[in-house]
Amino acid sequence: MAGLVLAAGKETGLEEGARVLSYTPHQSIYRFDKRKVLCVPLPDNLAFDVSPFGRLAQVGGVALQVSSARPDDVVAVVGLGPIGNLAAQLAVAGGYRVLGIEKSEYRRELAQACGLQRVVDPSEAQSELSGLGGARLVLECSGSAAALLLSVELCAPYGEILTIGAPWKVEADVPASALVALIFEKYLSLRSGWEWQLPIYDQRTGRSVEACLKWVLRKLADGFVVTSPLVSGTLRPIDAASAYELLDTNPEENFTFLLNWNADDNG
Repeated sequence: MAGLVLAAGKETGLEEGARVLSYTPHQSIYRFDKRKVLCVPLPDNLAFDVSPFGRLAQVGGVALQVSSARPDDVVAVVGLGPIGNLAAQLAVAGGYRVLGIEKSEYRRELAQACGLQRVVDPSEAQSELSGLGGARLVLECSGSAAALLLSVELCAPYGEILTIGAPWKVEADVPASALVALIFEKYLSLRSGWEWQLPIYDQRTGRSVEACLKWVLRKLADGFVVTSPLVSGTLRPIDAASAYELLDTNPEENFTFLLNWNADDNG
């Protein structure tokens, strides 16, 4: 939720009228404990309708920050839905050489519209990565076991795979032995890319979800991450059900919807 602070205690470090991004539910007014709910000020030049993408981009942003990969390493991003698209853009902004991998032609075109230069179908990924010297880091963003197997196949020896998407569905045709063999033979590191492996706040080390989100918001404010092609529509809250229906029935061509709480007749 991108909005204005109506009131805040002195210990929060926020003032009335401050523009913030908060990880709060979908409602017009919400009261919360800032120690338990992430809430950060927005850069002055970051528009409200761009700010919520900080939440989605931060999911992949944490994976980049906990990885051992460094700028100029090759990063492959498997799955270019909203999370993968933004993760790939952040990787480019962070100085990595990025290859986006997506089976949907529509999503490949959308990724290119967002400025990603190297985007290929999974069948072309191996040859493309050979020309780049292999992937030091693979971000698996689709939540598919088959895509995770592809990630392990694409990763260079001694490389690292972070699972950002969670494989909630059982895929019986993807044997665990295929994953284990390649991890063993290529000396790979396979680990969770789950964002909440970091604490919400950590002033001592600076390794926190808060610090990552602030970095993401700066990239958005500076124009390094493009969001307008990802917006499928802006709706009143009263019309939110129609957005969920489109996301459910046609997820390939419907990415994200913004809810405008300032619109007339919110219901």
